[in-house]
Amino acid sequence: MSGGFERVLIVINPVSTNFHKSHRWVVEFRKLLPHAQIETIETVPGGVEANAKLFHARVYELGPNTLIGVAAGDGTINQVAEILKDTKLAEAARQTVLVPLWGGNANDLAWILNGQLRKNSLKTILEQGKVMQVRPVLFSFEGALNAKRLAVMAASFGATALVARQLNQASHRRKKSQKKYAVLQKLHEGLMAWKTVMNAPVHMTYEAGKMLKIYERTFVNGPRMAKYYHIPVRLTDDCFYVDTIVDKRPVITPTALTFSLLRRARKDALQQAVSFEVHEAVWAQFDGETIQVPAKTNVTATMLAEPLYVLSTKL
Repeated sequence: MSGGFERVLIVINPVSTNFHKSHRWVVEFRKLLPHAQIETIETVPGGVEANAKLFHARVYELGPNTLIGVAAGDGTINQVAEILKDTKLAEAARQTVLVPLWGGNANDLAWILNGQLRKNSLKTILEQGKVMQVRPVLFSFEGALNAKRLAVMAASFGATALVARQLNQASHRRKKSQKKYAVLQKLHEGLMAWKTVMNAPVHMTYEAGKMLKIYERTFVNGPRMAKYYHIPVRLTDDCFYVDTIVDKRPVITPTALTFSLLRRARKDALQQAVSFEVHEAVWAQFDGETIQVPAKTNVTATMLAEPLYVLSTKL
């Protein structure tokens, strides 16, 4: 089996879409790795800062012989990645291996790394998976906002970030997810996303000496819609991203926005930083985790120097 992990930490988000399925992973890991120490960590409100405390309390359990299974969505994976890439952690702790477990809504990273969820998916991953290095994109904010954020797969400024914010803030997301409401929850989210995309504003940014009108700007390091579109998976490349700008609202549906993004993708090697200034406040999302970027903020995107370690059968 892969790695010979001595310890497995299963991260559970009580408000993720498939929370009701999360405890199945505890049973499976104990069956497949009977000699490993299996424990769970349940996330708390408060973002990276609050949840980092949960991991820092276990800092001596982290390292290349520890596997973190994230039984939640891409946003929770993003938080765990930010915590593991904190330079305050020891080098060995930053080499802890991560595997996503299809616990959220889109589960894009899980699909990219290990394909569709099947009955024996975990057994296959542990038997055939290899520890791979993937390169997140680092976003640095200066001026009106001073912060740093990572995107393992994708970040966006504009319409889809506004959708992510509204979905994250929805009342049903603040309660533990229940199986009997899962279908209704997804239908509600789809309607909310459609309404938001159709009404999202256009904002202005300044880059390379000129003003740009932006409805949606994405930085994609791997396919955001992994299940549906064949965008090249380039997570392991040191210098790759797709930078896409859409300058006006789609005429019909969010599907039109998706195809606009695919048609108008501009591929660039991120050999030097890409910088722009936000002239109007805009929402941004990083693998589904959102922040508001105020006006007069300078944004710089570059590849993170240190890799994130993941367990994959597909890369």
